[in-house]
Amino acid sequence: MRRLPLPIQGILWMIITGFLAVCIYGMALHLHRAFGFHPFQIVFFYCLTGLMFYLPSLWRRHLSLKTSQPKLFLLRGILEFTGFSLSITGLTMLPMPVHTSLSFTSPLFGSLAAVLLLREPNNIHRWISLLIGFCGVLIISRPGSQAAHIPLEYVGCVLLAALSFAFCGITIKKLTATEPNGRIAFFMMVMTAFVASPFAYGVWQPVTESAIPYLLAMGAMVAAVQFTVSLAYSKADVTVILPFNFLNLVWSSLIAFFIFDQVVDGWTFIGGLIIVGAAVYGIRYAGRTNVSATSRAAAGGS
Repeated sequence: MRRLPLPIQGILWMIITGFLAVCIYGMALHLHRAFGFHPFQIVFFYCLTGLMFYLPSLWRRHLSLKTSQPKLFLLRGILEFTGFSLSITGLTMLPMPVHTSLSFTSPLFGSLAAVLLLREPNNIHRWISLLIGFCGVLIISRPGSQAAHIPLEYVGCVLLAALSFAFCGITIKKLTATEPNGRIAFFMMVMTAFVASPFAYGVWQPVTESAIPYLLAMGAMVAAVQFTVSLAYSKADVTVILPFNFLNLVWSSLIAFFIFDQVVDGWTFIGGLIIVGAAVYGIRYAGRTNVSATSRAAAGGS
């Protein structure tokens, strides 16, 4: 990809990032269904196995792990644990494409959080994008429709997860002022595993030999997405690559159909497209830097 223009490279890395993120969630759903792992335990393994695959790259780069931001890293660990736990909980009861579409709301929440916490300029475009995104959520969930068969409490779980990931984006923005990407990714996994450990212990299920390959595969993808998401955002502007997040809905629909016997309906695609469009609109007119960080957090806790 070296000979391709930088924006094209960024787009390709974003497509790869989205595919990996969807596969990680697919693996999480399989671990829940096949082995009975609770979302808390899955989040713990997500970080532990990801860290195992990520450490060699840190050793090769001789990256110092000394930091002056331990409290901020701990806060991010709490937010990541909350976000992933809620997200996986929603995934266990929602079709994968619905879960993916609802997760597109994270940049919308991130834009609003930037106004409240970072005192970024407020304007009508942020509220318009949020309103459009909310319309997309309504189209997907169709509250009151007997045909939808979508439990709204689990829709709420995914939306709260998106909100948590949005606040993760705020912490990432603050951390990038003093911390390199590799250190941020390392402490994300360490701190989230630390926060998750007592919760995972309370619901612990024995790890059988048949589960180990799936746990290792998930860890390898978690480590890989730390690199791909950073490359995507370093090669192209967020407004260029974010629309390609919509392909995540394609990947999740294929995995849902061929692996989990789930069929996506047209309303989910329409709602997902509206939410992505709202996010792109909001980023273009309401400030790009914070939403870029938020999108990275949502893509894989980078």
